[in-house]
Amino acid sequence: MSIRGLTARGQVACLPVRRRGPCLPSVLPAWGSILVLGLVLLPGCSGHIHLPERMAETQAQVTELQRRQEALAREITELKAKLDKQEELLRQGRADQNTRLTEILQSMEVVRNQLDQASRQSKGRARTSPAQVPAPVDPTVAESSGQPGQSGPAGASGTPADTARAPALDEEGLYRAAHQNLQQGRYPLAITGFRQYLSQFPDGAQNDEAQYGIGEAYYAQADYPTAAIEFRALVDTYPTSNKVPAALLKVGLSYFEAGNNEVGRAYLERVIKEYPDSDEAMRAKDRLDRRR
Repeated sequence: MSIRGLTARGQVACLPVRRRGPCLPSVLPAWGSILVLGLVLLPGCSGHIHLPERMAETQAQVTELQRRQEALAREITELKAKLDKQEELLRQGRADQNTRLTEILQSMEVVRNQLDQASRQSKGRARTSPAQVPAPVDPTVAESSGQPGQSGPAGASGTPADTARAPALDEEGLYRAAHQNLQQGRYPLAITGFRQYLSQFPDGAQNDEAQYGIGEAYYAQADYPTAAIEFRALVDTYPTSNKVPAALLKVGLSYFEAGNNEVGRAYLERVIKEYPDSDEAMRAKDRLDRRR
């Protein structure tokens, strides 16, 4: 072992002592290098040790972000579906309102026409004797119904000489007479006969058929607004009738013919939706396909 001392020139020198060993200044640099190297390598080793943990944390964060993104995408899809549904409900609501308004206006027009017709008929009856008022049912049909005494003598023109004396028909005869008038194109007589049937037999077995016949008579005369009302009356009054699909189809066709395509399409789509296996649904699909 040695100690440092100053020479005469001011230099550091090792002074020998009794213990032998290396000079202290020559040992210190070696230990300092080792210490510095350890300090440099230690952070790197520590970082290498915690790297898997940091990667796991990062992967967990990425997974959580992906989960949140997927949840947000689902929420956006659900909101879009709700928005589409609300828009569809609004469109249907507007269509229903337009349909109802159109029906109300048409009903008012029909009532106005009926009032005018009743007024004209009332004035006509005041100038006509009772024997000259024609019966609403074609008497030639009464003969075919098998009722005794219902056929009268015919004149040169083929019409009965005294229709006012024709006996009243029973339920079946009155319906058949009105139906035959419809088939032979005597639409005003058919309408009168069917209305007479509904009035005299409010619980008749063919009330729905009679109501449908009224709509058919107006439709055949191209009075489409009135036809739509009469067909709709069947749907509202006899909802369990097997004529409902045909009546709904005719309501839609009447609106198409009247120029109200939006309402007409709504009724045809209703036929397809509520009676998908019916012949009327096939006719409705065919009509809609031809409209596209």
